[in-house]
Amino acid sequence: MRSANWRKAFVGVSVIFILQIASMTIPISILKEKCEIGKQSLAGNILYVGGIGPNNYTHIQDAIDDAENGDTVFVYHGTYRENIAMDKSITLIGENKNITFIDGNGLGDVVYISADNVVVSEFTIQNSGKKEGDAGIDVVSNQVTISRNMIANNGRNGISFNGSSDSTIFHNIISNNRYAGIFLCNSSNNTIANNFIANQTRSPYYSRGIYLKLSDNNIILNNTFTNNAGYDIFLIESPYTTVIGGYTYVKIPPYIVLHCNHLAIY
Repeated sequence: MRSANWRKAFVGVSVIFILQIASMTIPISILKEKCEIGKQSLAGNILYVGGIGPNNYTHIQDAIDDAENGDTVFVYHGTYRENIAMDKSITLIGENKNITFIDGNGLGDVVYISADNVVVSEFTIQNSGKKEGDAGIDVVSNQVTISRNMIANNGRNGISFNGSSDSTIFHNIISNNRYAGIFLCNSSNNTIANNFIANQTRSPYYSRGIYLKLSDNNIILNNTFTNNAGYDIFLIESPYTTVIGGYTYVKIPPYIVLHCNHLAIY
């Protein structure tokens, strides 16, 4: 019913957009600090998946299950048809995102993160389920870094944050997902930076580049958008959002704002 009301608002009601352009300054040092988080150092023990080592794991999930907080799981190239659950504070790194694939087989989340202090980097993450709530990467925890991945061809959202804070999404290629490339709900103090977000495909109403709902104090920085079916940036009741330039749009207007205040757009 709520989604129907939003649709009516678009079709039949003249919506007044109120943007409060604040003269606020984001310290560059803070932004640099947030975006340096993803420069991984291999911490703790290293568990290997794939490759030819005699004790290497065959499945990513088996390595995660055997890991301890602070460990690193390194995944050699190949296609891993798994749905991954990360419930430990570990670093998950692929050999190279162009040759290391996690494929969800069209079911549920491809990667589900419920632990704080997790890093996911250098994978192609694809083929999630199509049900509401499914995603390429689904995060319900804090201080998570998602960097240098290809998030593509998922049946719902590319990346979803639900109740997540102090996390960073940067230097990812996010393309050909049916709904939002990046979706944040009830999430705060996150940074979305230097991503290429293209070809979210289902429809002009559903397929947004970045979609924030009921989320505050987030930074959207230097992202590039092209050919998304809906708005590139879509904000609903998400105050204190900062959008900083460096983006490329192919539509005017590039973003829509509903019932938000204290926004800064540079």
